[in-house]
Parts: sequence; C-alpha cells; structure tokens
Amino acid sequence: MENHVIEGYVKAMTEIMKGFNLPFVYFATKIGEDMKFEFFSPRQFYSSQKLDIVSVLGRMKEKCKEARNPLLENDEVRKRKSVLKTILRIPV
Repeated sequence: MENHVIEGYVKAMTEIMKGFNLPFVYFATKIGEDMKFEFFSPRQFYSSQKLDIVSVLGRMKEKCKEARNPLLENDEVRKRKSVLKTILRIPV
C-alpha cells in the first residue's frame, strides 16, 4: 500500500478520535519485505526509520500506558448507556 493512502486513513481516524474525544490509541504501521515496521500513527512515532517487532511492541506498550478511559460520573455513564441502547435499538 502506498504511504499516501495510509496517511489518508491516519488523517481520517485522527479527526474522528479528536472530534468525538475518544479515549483510545490508533496505531498505523506498514510492514516491509524485510519484516520491519514503519509507523504512521501515533504521530510522535512517525519516521521513515523501520523497526523490528520488539521495538514496535515496546512503543505500543509505552503509548497504551498513557491512554486511559476518562473517569465518568455515574449519571454520565447512565446517559451514555441509554443513548447507545437507543441507537442500537436494544430494549431498555
């Protein structure tokens, strides 16, 4: 897959995550014929440097430690569950 195609997906996902304030991490990588990975997302890992799988997993672990679900008040959790049930047509 061409790099510009991957970068388009990364841009779209970044906009969605920021727009909805989603508490998760999105990783986009490309594996080469040499079985090394090139990072496209998260942006701070982006470079043309290719990494082995051990380095990739280390960076993923590091980034996931930073990403935590936000603490929500009970009322907010109930509201979100109710909205999801309505959208998904789950009987209340």
